[in-house]
Amino acid sequence: MSVLSDQSIFAAMKQDGSFAVEESVSLDKPFSQQHRAWVKRLLADQVQLTKYRAVRSQVFNLLQVQDFAGVQSLLSDTHLRQRSRERAHQLLARLFNIEVETHQIQTKLHEFASTADAVIDYLRNKVLAPYAPHFEISNEIATTADPVDLLLTIFDDRYHRKVRFEAKRKLVLMNLAGAIDQRERETDIESRFSGFLSFLNEFVWSPQLRIGEHRPAYLLSEHDPVDYRCTRVQVIDMDAANDLELAPGQRLTFVKRRLFRPGNRDIPV
Repeated sequence: MSVLSDQSIFAAMKQDGSFAVEESVSLDKPFSQQHRAWVKRLLADQVQLTKYRAVRSQVFNLLQVQDFAGVQSLLSDTHLRQRSRERAHQLLARLFNIEVETHQIQTKLHEFASTADAVIDYLRNKVLAPYAPHFEISNEIATTADPVDLLLTIFDDRYHRKVRFEAKRKLVLMNLAGAIDQRERETDIESRFSGFLSFLNEFVWSPQLRIGEHRPAYLLSEHDPVDYRCTRVQVIDMDAANDLELAPGQRLTFVKRRLFRPGNRDIPV
């Protein structure tokens, strides 16, 4: 499934869809021309309409409000916002099956936020390094880890469009980090993976190499200029990589490979 499809968990990030971040937000003007045009586009797509209603319900439940007027109240009342945070933390703890003390829930949410920031930092510094300035996280979002504060930022017109987009992006990645963390805890993946590694070291990897020993190589990949998907890849050795001049759309990735031996043939992995 494509990350750009309507079924993807990243569908809310599309800037040409119903959840696009616009230049301004006006919760107190529901009958403006801009809102009327947006509603017409939404009603024309039943799938998007259903998805919007589901997301709106989730947002209202998390913030414990009945409508967008309640969201506006949270933006201006710090006391209400704090109460909303406390209730939201309990809801999120149940959602991700976090069975810890109340003060530890915040620590867990901070972990999810750090993971979300790390994803963007990796893309900015590694995968999409030539476009790093466009991916840099704003200070306002980098220093915010509470889901309620991030969610309210999206509805706060005082913030620039890019900052509001980054807040939504961080929430989506935090949700993904929380789901992965929950899955790992439920499946006891750490101990299972340890047993799997022991099996590989005993029965699969080549006995000619020590445990943990690797053979270095490079992957020369070519990428589509529109969505950066990989269209072609080949393995090259160290000498060829040192003499190579990359063309537009090409990327060189260093990898370390192990070997396994079926019969008399070594196959790198």
